[in-house]
Amino acid sequence: IVASGPFTTSDNLSFEPLMELLAYARNKRPNVLLLMGLFFDAEHPHVKQGITDRVGRLDLLFQELRKILEDYCQFLGAGARVILIPSTRDVFHDRIFPQPPFNSFMFEDSSQQISLLPNPSVFRLDEVSIGCCTTDILRHLSSEEAARNPPGTSSDRMSRLGAQLVGQRGFYPLFPPALGTCLNLAVNPSALDFPCTPDIIVLSSDLVPFVKVEPRTEKLTTLLLNPGRLAKGAMGGTFVE
Repeated sequence: IVASGPFTTSDNLSFEPLMELLAYARNKRPNVLLLMGLFFDAEHPHVKQGITDRVGRLDLLFQELRKILEDYCQFLGAGARVILIPSTRDVFHDRIFPQPPFNSFMFEDSSQQISLLPNPSVFRLDEVSIGCCTTDILRHLSSEEAARNPPGTSSDRMSRLGAQLVGQRGFYPLFPPALGTCLNLAVNPSALDFPCTPDIIVLSSDLVPFVKVEPRTEKLTTLLLNPGRLAKGAMGGTFVE
């Protein structure tokens, strides 16, 4: 199961969408639950207005999330695995891109069921390579793209945008970056490059959710997907199973 934040609705910080997702996951019992930030949105109305006493306390911000995820892992047993990837809009984390993983001290995960990965990242599950990025590259590309179809032809916009990542073998094929991206390649210039072209690329985006197949050779393809947002304003959103 793949879900992308926000994991709270715009009228509170109680993690109701996440709780409903985990209730669903308890019934489905997936091998892996991939949660992609943002977790505590810096643009959330309660955070911006300072009307919650948890803002400014890293331990309190993460304490509730940690308890929810640890309870989920305990319920499912040793076979459960949760992967967390941050967002540059998370109020308690470094707001640079590429972005380091969450600090391990925030989770007392002696069973190692909760994995903390950077943004972006590529990892393997069995024989499948999966790439993930929470920076909205699809929206950034869409705002800069100029495309025109020849008469009598058509093309799928989401496939066209996603194909640029596959073709250029990187998570952010756009320069200069979109305003507010906070791109910083001084430490690791190759952090946005694919070490290998992933079999699955998961991209968090405000654009329409989709699942597309992008050819990379005559015999190999890459699955592109945008799970959408788990919460949209005060309403629930979408995820991918």
